[in-house]
Amino acid sequence: MGIIKLTFLTVGAMGAAMLHFGRDVDLPADRLGMEPGIQQSTIEPVSAAVKQPILVAPKPAKVIKTVARSKPVAAADPNSQASRAVAAAKLMAANAAQVTPVAATPAATSGFPTMVVRASAVNMRAGPSTKNGIVGRLTRGNEVVNMGDAAPGWSQIRVVSTGQRGFVASKFLAAQK
Repeated sequence: MGIIKLTFLTVGAMGAAMLHFGRDVDLPADRLGMEPGIQQSTIEPVSAAVKQPILVAPKPAKVIKTVARSKPVAAADPNSQASRAVAAAKLMAANAAQVTPVAATPAATSGFPTMVVRASAVNMRAGPSTKNGIVGRLTRGNEVVNMGDAAPGWSQIRVVSTGQRGFVASKFLAAQK
């Protein structure tokens, strides 16, 4: 009988904690990818911009000491999943040198106003607060698309030249002249 009481008490405490702490009251509505002016037919998948697969191989580790094997290791089956994965990785590594860089194309503004940065340097952040991490740095004159207010004093933006998205303090943006 004691285990049943403990179970109900635990479930009740977890439910109360989830009810209290599980609210998204102060979080902004995420507008990333929800621009009304972008038509589905104009969205190009990221994989279409890459001509060849890209593989960044880690540097080989240094061998500290050699360990003698007690039993010979059998060769892997060439049709096994691991062998096919190794063959695919080798093919991607061979083609990695042939990757053609693709220039970033600025997306249409979708009816949002284009603004410029008016401060000498501004941090672009992952969220509308200084508590969020820095995802980029903008300088005076950078053109951005203001996608709306994310929180009091903060705007969600997209950099015109790179297409990168983030948040900046609204006081550092000015209307484009």
